[in-house]
Amino acid sequence: MSEPKRNWLTAEEFRAECAQQREAGIVRRQMPQPAFPPKPVRIYQFKPNLKYRRRSKLDSSDYAGQVVYRGSTIEDGGPEAERGEAAPAPAPGLLKGHISSPSPFNPFDEGRIEVWVGAGLIKVIKQGRHKIVAEGDSKEKKRGEIHGFSRASRRRMMQFLAKVRLNELLPLFGTTTYPDIFPTEADKFKRDLQTLIERLKRRFPLVGLLWRLEFKRRKSGVNVGKVAPHFHWLLWNVPRKFDFKPESGKWAKISQVRDGTWRETVRFYDGDKIATVVNQVSGQDRFTEWLSRNWYDVAGTGDLKHYNAGTNVKVLTSKREVFFYVSKYMGKAEAEAGCECPGRFWGVVNPKNIPMGERKVIACTGKQAVQLMRFMRRYVHAVTQRKYRFNRWSMSCMCDADFWLERFPGLLDSG
Repeated sequence: MSEPKRNWLTAEEFRAECAQQREAGIVRRQMPQPAFPPKPVRIYQFKPNLKYRRRSKLDSSDYAGQVVYRGSTIEDGGPEAERGEAAPAPAPGLLKGHISSPSPFNPFDEGRIEVWVGAGLIKVIKQGRHKIVAEGDSKEKKRGEIHGFSRASRRRMMQFLAKVRLNELLPLFGTTTYPDIFPTEADKFKRDLQTLIERLKRRFPLVGLLWRLEFKRRKSGVNVGKVAPHFHWLLWNVPRKFDFKPESGKWAKISQVRDGTWRETVRFYDGDKIATVVNQVSGQDRFTEWLSRNWYDVAGTGDLKHYNAGTNVKVLTSKREVFFYVSKYMGKAEAEAGCECPGRFWGVVNPKNIPMGERKVIACTGKQAVQLMRFMRRYVHAVTQRKYRFNRWSMSCMCDADFWLERFPGLLDSG
């Protein structure tokens, strides 16, 4: 029994056909080309007294020179088709590879699919480059001043989080805030951010984190109504409990006494004086207490209420909970405006320590890429009940990548 005829090409067959078409084009260009007729000469009419009736257009009544109106006659134009007859054949030797064609043999009509296996991002590209560029190797332009959390910045952050695998290791979600007295200049709170990041890297060498800056209007205190900054964190490879280590801070420190026990020393403002509280600690140190102690020392406010309530750490137990906190706190649009140039609103530290999905590239034709983008647009509309405007040349979809990867052969065959 004969095998049914296929109406599609595999990736290997497509590359072979493209190579043949390129070789044929090279041979055709090397052949002697016939002499072409001279280009037609276009004659223009000069009307110095040209005047339009509409006021919004040019009025040349007061212009002393000559005005080029439009081309009226053409001489030496070569053969032209008469009305009702077929157009003359084009000149031989012209390349038409840049013109989009429905033919599967067009070497310029190609695409690719990028899938992050185990994560939640799929990217489909039509009319892409012939050379696949590795992720992170593209040269970026120099960025200017950042005045707000733009939609493009939010999209890049959400796409980065969609590349993370959440089946094995779940992150910790943390928040660090300022007390009633808070910095209003970007240099100050960005310096506090960088100091805390360096402390995290020294204490936990395998940490990987994503931070997010957010501005929110204060609802109480002396500065009620003013916009204050705070930070959200996603931290990977950070244990919940660990052994104590000496810490020598100005406002909070941990030290070991002679009998082997540990004590915590906290300094704070009591009116015009600086008071000290010493607490005996035992067992193991916990990350919630470590973050509260170090953020209090980095901010340097001397407010004891800030030490007790300046941080919050949430242990995420499921993928659904990760999506909830990311969409509610880290992914929401900026409602309040802080300082004029706050700088970057999010960043990644030690991405090699974050469990990312494996990037897999699948070659396809341009027709298959277009068909797959249609399927994904219908999927997004069915899930969100919204209509989005997508780019016709590429599309990124945050979904279950493994679910779509299993169904790619049937979808591409039908395309």
